[in-house]
Amino acid sequence: MDAAMPLFTREELTAVLQPVVSDNLAALDVVEGVSTDSRTLRAGNLFVALRGERFDAHTFVADAIERGARALVLDVSYRGHCAIGDAPTFWVVDTLRAYGDLARAHRRRFDIPVIAVAGAVGKTTTKDIVAHLLAEWYTVHRTPGNWNNRVGVPHVLLGIEPVHTVVVVEIGTNRPGEIAELCRIAEPTHGVITAIAEEHLEFLGSLDGVEQEETALFRWLADHGGHACVNLDDSRLARYAEHLPHVLTFGRDGSAQLRARFVLDSTTLFPHIELAFEGTCVHARLSHPGYGAAYCAIAASAVALSLGVDLEAIARRLGTYRPTDPHGYARMQVEEVQGGITILNDCYNANPASMRAALDTLSAYPTAQQRIAVLGDMRELGAATAAEHRAIVQYAAERADVIVAIGKAMENAVRLLDGSLPCTVAIARSHSEAASIVRSLARPGDVVLVKGSRSMMLENVIAHLRGGTKEP
Repeated sequence: MDAAMPLFTREELTAVLQPVVSDNLAALDVVEGVSTDSRTLRAGNLFVALRGERFDAHTFVADAIERGARALVLDVSYRGHCAIGDAPTFWVVDTLRAYGDLARAHRRRFDIPVIAVAGAVGKTTTKDIVAHLLAEWYTVHRTPGNWNNRVGVPHVLLGIEPVHTVVVVEIGTNRPGEIAELCRIAEPTHGVITAIAEEHLEFLGSLDGVEQEETALFRWLADHGGHACVNLDDSRLARYAEHLPHVLTFGRDGSAQLRARFVLDSTTLFPHIELAFEGTCVHARLSHPGYGAAYCAIAASAVALSLGVDLEAIARRLGTYRPTDPHGYARMQVEEVQGGITILNDCYNANPASMRAALDTLSAYPTAQQRIAVLGDMRELGAATAAEHRAIVQYAAERADVIVAIGKAMENAVRLLDGSLPCTVAIARSHSEAASIVRSLARPGDVVLVKGSRSMMLENVIAHLRGGTKEP
């Protein structure tokens, strides 16, 4: 990752990092910025060598020194095996935790709201809408894309500058304890959990495990006097509302403080949203299609209310929000491709809850022709993989005229259920084959949903469809 540029003195680094041992510190005065990537490191940076499943930055220490690293943070187990020359070096037990500690220390320099957005679905869209709602009154620093893990969140926090007056940070998880650790690092003052749903069951085990993990954000806020926004439409979240000292509830539930209703435009599928709060009722039209976008907008509105933005201003700002994704990984965007085919491009990621929401949007799309669902595998579901894929195929069969399955788990589900499904099914072994199948079946006016987990890279299917590719 590119280097963030906060200054740390030698004394601050020693206090924050608590090294097991250090070398060559006498010549160190101050570092200018923190980097975890020797390729983008700038002269004067502190280089933190992280280790992952497929990389070990200790391999690049010599490169970091050559590029001008002013000091190093290395794993103490490498001492004596990693050539550092005369570079000032802090040897620590865990470089990833050290990176988080640096980010927390920098975050503590700023007495400003830090908003954490968690949940099984819709985190990135909710985070982006929150940032947009606040941008008229605050100078917002937010997570780019979905940098929501133990590497991404510290990087975001290290980017806070004196000009910023609020931070909106997305926090994610795929293993127990990650949300709690990210809260320890970010120290949020405000937070929202979008929903509890099936995600990362390979590591979180069950819906109970997902709830325990995600609601660590609520526990942090309760313990530290923070402000929580609670979705009363989610029964697993609703029960936390009465235990939080500072809470704003939202949802279609009549007892919610922020009450919401919405319908999708019959032509564009853009949500028309009605919001009611403390006797005021407003209407907004969101230029982002689908049910999922509406739920994200409602959650984001609750966050803005908790920071003092009035309801009429929220409605006005919702009307000017436009989804953007600099990486090209779409979250429910509509486009037309060659042949008069409409694509619902929701290829960024998928779990069972977001799959159902996307299929509901496909079902609602106005067309006199076919609805085609190109569905890729949902990853990290563990022992629930087979059952969850079968359930999604059955759900899709009630909402689509054609299912094109791509990926081993989706293929297995389709093969098992094929004879009982009330729709046409096809299996694709590649992105180009999936596009070819769609081309062979689709007619002008048809609508095609493309959705799967990030690792399925289904944006390549859409690239083939845009180019009119048709395999023999």
